[in-house]
Amino acid sequence: MYSGPGVNTGEHLVLRKQNLPPSAEWKADGSGWLFVRIRAGEGLLLLANSTQLLNSSEVLVCGPARACHVRASVLGGLQLDYFQLRSDSLVGVLSAFEQQQLAVLTSRPEQFVRWFRGDSEVAQRFERLCEQTVPALNRRCQMLELAAPILCEHLPTDAPERDGAHSARDRFENLFREMPEAELQYRKPQELARLCGCGVRHFRRLFREQFGHSLMPKKTALRIDRAKQLLVETDAKIINVAMDCGFQHVSFFTSTFHRHTHMTPSQYRRCKRRERPLVRTTHRP
Repeated sequence: MYSGPGVNTGEHLVLRKQNLPPSAEWKADGSGWLFVRIRAGEGLLLLANSTQLLNSSEVLVCGPARACHVRASVLGGLQLDYFQLRSDSLVGVLSAFEQQQLAVLTSRPEQFVRWFRGDSEVAQRFERLCEQTVPALNRRCQMLELAAPILCEHLPTDAPERDGAHSARDRFENLFREMPEAELQYRKPQELARLCGCGVRHFRRLFREQFGHSLMPKKTALRIDRAKQLLVETDAKIINVAMDCGFQHVSFFTSTFHRHTHMTPSQYRRCKRRERPLVRTTHRP
């Protein structure tokens, strides 16, 4: 039995390496989109009803609900580069429509295992990403740039914006295609309704029809997502996390967080920082 280092389920846009000895298996079941490059060696991608031969420089993309199961060749080891993209950590980048569309895509795991040849543009860009020595911010931007076109291929195409007078529904859809979700936290219903050219009551009806709930639960969910990210990625005190996410009282933040996650903020931080490997690596003699 061989055990290699795992991937923290909270990691987002962090480039990692994994080296497998001959016949070792690498299986990733995670909460994010997984992008894997075969740096060197040969192996197999193990699917439910088939296998795919993997060669050096090729790239795999697996959706959050789909396990990425790789086996190294018996003749030699396998070296991998990989990173994880978590859509819940892109609150300031994705619009509400895009988050909704990605959630639908995630619910169809049979559709999302992608494979790219070593001479493809995706593989070449991944190789440059791994070889370049650049600041961390630059590297994260490059990962997003690599991932975005792949995800967009499977999302509905935006309807072209029409000139002239729009209906309130047209303006609503255009607004929520363009506005990052994070901005919703700072906008009052009256402001959003004015941008859509309709009354608050009509805006609330359009929002519920599109997203299945009212605006306030959406705002709360965004604040909780932001809090999760801060709890995992920083050492900020709980009260500071609460204030940063728009909660005026830490007790209300704690009760709201518990209602959404069934854990207190402190329990969530300990749980996510504990060693909980995403990747299980085994070796078959």
